[in-house]
Amino acid sequence: MNVDCTAQQYLFQAPGRRQVVAAFDGGTITSDGGAVLLPQVDDLSRLLRDFAACFHDARDPDQIEHTVEDLLR
Repeated sequence: MNVDCTAQQYLFQAPGRRQVVAAFDGGTITSDGGAVLLPQVDDLSRLLRDFAACFHDARDPDQIEHTVEDLLR
């Protein structure tokens, strides 16, 4: 399938003197490439463990199939 895309830029209204520009001229890329690295980052930083600890889980422990940390993952 050959899709003909034209490179376009979209300007957004921004506060102050800076411009906010969205450009879709990245060529052939994937939108989920960074997701491959997330488990490695979490293994090193334990970010999701710490983030999950911020939630009070009021569910019945006997009825829980997935922990809050599992749900965040």
